[in-house]
Amino acid sequence: MTCRKAKSWLDRNGISYEYRDILKQPLLASEYRELAARARRAPLELVNTKSTGYRLMAVKPSDDEAAVAALLANPKVMIRPVLASATEVQAGFDEAGFQQLVSKLGQ
Repeated sequence: MTCRKAKSWLDRNGISYEYRDILKQPLLASEYRELAARARRAPLELVNTKSTGYRLMAVKPSDDEAAVAALLANPKVMIRPVLASATEVQAGFDEAGFQQLVSKLGQ
């Protein structure tokens, strides 16, 4: 649902973006680490602990490597949507956060 909200917000505001379906085009371990770094978060912080997938996990990740492994095994446990520029990332739909990132891009 939040991905749809984000796409709608981007479309309404005339922001061009590249959409990546993480189920059809899963991220690599290096991409998860890079996203976390640009978001100024640890990979463990990219895991959505409120998601159904997380709640169903038999073993919850307790460190960054376990988090990356969990994200690789089940991409749906990542906090979504992700709006990324070359240097920054906004994880989770937050209109103010999206606006701030887009403003930095000059759009």
